[in-house]
Amino acid sequence: DPRLRSVLLLCWRDTGHPQGGGSEAYLQRIGACLADDGVNVTLRTARYPGAARREIVDGVQISRAGGPYSVYIWAGLAMVASRVGLGPLRRVRPDVVVDTQNGLPFLARLAFGRRVAVLVHHCHRELWPVAGPMKGRIGWFVESKLSPRLHRRNQ
Repeated sequence: DPRLRSVLLLCWRDTGHPQGGGSEAYLQRIGACLADDGVNVTLRTARYPGAARREIVDGVQISRAGGPYSVYIWAGLAMVASRVGLGPLRRVRPDVVVDTQNGLPFLARLAFGRRVAVLVHHCHRELWPVAGPMKGRIGWFVESKLSPRLHRRNQ
């Protein structure tokens, strides 16, 4: 059956996050539309003060862990663990994974291969220096070299 049954969305923030914005609203809307069509939608994102670890918003199951940087590590561990039936995403069996690259991707391809679609709203070239000289160089390398190479066979 080629019907889409399950989608995993990855984004560093969600619409409830104090710094959430357009990217997060866009992803939540896509998730809500898919959920309305009967698709099981899970959003993995960072936790913030006052946020529940798990909640459902507009039919989207939200799973939160980590902060601004550690969200990537915790999401990566959760994705790998889910492949063997462990961790907070153990019941998520995505047909498609949407890796939202807000500067840094989640590198979901390492866990889910070609089932990953990378969502890039814009590049951060001019913004990376704000992160500091070292973080800026690493961020720009990941965004401009590593991610395109890693995702060259993904949508």
